Amino acid sequence: MKKSSDEEAPTPIAAASKKATARRDDLGMPWHLWADGKPHRLKKGKHYTVDSKRVQEAAKAASQKMGITVRSARDQISNKHEYVWVQFADHATFIGEPCPCGGRELARLHRHYARCESCGATLALTEP
Repeated sequence: MKKSSDEEAPTPIAAASKKATARRDDLGMPWHLWADGKPHRLKKGKHYTVDSKRVQEAAKAASQKMGITVRSARDQISNKHEYVWVQFADHATFIGEPCPCGGRELARLHRHYARCESCGATLALTEP
């Protein structure tokens, strides 16, 4: 079946999340399931057992293999609960810069994350 000329190619994050393979990345974690553009809270003891910094490194390695980017943050509530938050995006760019497609209309979803109104790509935003 041929694509119509109006149909856009999927963004990298959409293509990565559609790769429903049985292969798991570093630490035995199914990174492709969390590469959907949404923030995910990974709990120590439930999702991982290693040091949280190692989980952040594994998330970065997984994003590079998928050709996308990731933002992560460690979170600890008292001494009992430790988490790593991850959010994957199609591209990384500086705040105030356009999307790689050239689009300048970026819908800010939160301080460090936006969606391009032109192409639909998700962007991890960084302070210049």
